[in-house]
Amino acid sequence: TTTTTTTTRVWQQQRRPEKAKSSLMLLLQKKRHQDDRDRPKRGRRKWDAAPDLSAVPPADHAVSENGATSSEAALASRQQRQHELYVGSIMPETSNETLVAFLNVILGGAAEALNDEAAAAVLTDPGDGSGPAVRDGRVFAPSMTPREGRARTDHAFVECRDARVASTVMLLNGVAASGLAAGRGLRIHRPKGYVMPPAGD
Repeated sequence: TTTTTTTTRVWQQQRRPEKAKSSLMLLLQKKRHQDDRDRPKRGRRKWDAAPDLSAVPPADHAVSENGATSSEAALASRQQRQHELYVGSIMPETSNETLVAFLNVILGGAAEALNDEAAAAVLTDPGDGSGPAVRDGRVFAPSMTPREGRARTDHAFVECRDARVASTVMLLNGVAASGLAAGRGLRIHRPKGYVMPPAGD
């Protein structure tokens, strides 16, 4: 009996560290669960949220308000850019009509000097309803006051009948025009954002 009692006490003493360890683990787990419950829940981060694509049509079939697809709208925008030109170094207070008329007169004079009827037709009004070589123009005053000692000059964007006319009008870069061009003549080039077509200008 004495031997049995002694063995039982030794076994109990050996079990105490294990029981203490188990109790400590249980306390730690309970505290962790309690901390998780007490911690305020954070909202889902925006970068972690999956976008809702259910209402977005495919890119090739996205339709704008006027009924054109995104591809058609992009093509129309590129074509418009091919027809537009930037004109700088314009005398202040020049009207849209004066600038357009001047460019068409210059192109008309060049057409008369050409012996090629097909080339001349590009520079004049063909009479088929497509309009003159330069259809429209919009003159703008500078958005900032010129630096001291520098004269103010305006700029414009003109719309040509087609890409061929626009390429021809660019040849007038630097042309002098008394009462219309300031400094060394008109500056004519492609507007910002212009993308050259695959076939070139």
